[in-house]
Formats: sequence, structure tokens, C-alpha cells
Amino acid sequence: MKDSTLKDLFSKALLTYRHFGYEQPDTNSRKLMLISSFQDEVDGNPFHFPLGAYHQFEQMAEIKLKFISATPSFIKMKIIKGTDPQKTVYFKHKQIDVSKDL
Repeated sequence: MKDSTLKDLFSKALLTYRHFGYEQPDTNSRKLMLISSFQDEVDGNPFHFPLGAYHQFEQMAEIKLKFISATPSFIKMKIIKGTDPQKTVYFKHKQIDVSKDL
């Protein structure tokens, strides 16, 4: 599987969506970011996610996410944000369509 951006991975997302990025591969771990179709969950980052809240992929211009690996439950991605050290974020696997073509 080749490297892919988050935009590529979510390209088949439904019009209504809510994707949390977790600190660990566990939904009880700290939520680092949100990608949501719900404007009130995104505008001004009301839940104060450390890596932000985004409505559209175009808003993620300052962040690049690269696919690292997948397990049956989670997708592991590396966050590249400016000159900040790279961080890792996990998305629930069932929320993302990962095909061998990526």
C-alpha cells in the first residue's frame, strides 16, 4: 500500500460524517482532532482538540497526514504540521475505506 493523504482516504466519505483522531489505538484515549460535517462542532474548535477541528479537507492546508499502517480496528497516521515534530494519530478503521489501490 503506498503512502496516502487523509483526503485520499476519506474521499468516499458520506455527506454526514464525524471522524475523531485518537492519541492511542483506543476510543477511550485522548481525542486529538476532529473532522466533521457538523459546522457547530468545528467552528472555533469548541471542544479544544489539540490538533484542531476541521469541516472540509481544504481547511487542513497546514496539516498533512500520511498513512502508516492498518489493523482490523484502527488506521495509524503520521501528522506533519509545519516544523513541529511529527505526531501519530489513530482513526477507527471502520470509518475509513482503505483499499489496496492507495
